[in-house]
Amino acid sequence: MRPIELVEILRQENPDLLGNIPDKRVARIIRLALARLALEIDAADEGVVKVLGFGNFRIRQIEQEKAGETVKIRRVIFRPASKAAVEKK
Repeated sequence: MRPIELVEILRQENPDLLGNIPDKRVARIIRLALARLALEIDAADEGVVKVLGFGNFRIRQIEQEKAGETVKIRRVIFRPASKAAVEKK
């Protein structure tokens, strides 16, 4: 989903939410917020990055055997927020 598509959905669901802010500006804000989230996830070696109302990103370092050698790889698993948590917003 592109940020501008998300803006269109938000405007349909709640027309007063964004007021008179231009769609392109809201899309840029969404894009920047998601880019910042990506930086947070990328910076975490291990642990959980929680995004309230969206879900959790669990980051782990695991050992895997490749070509007879044991190497560490980084695994990121996303677990979406429950429907009840999203509806509280």
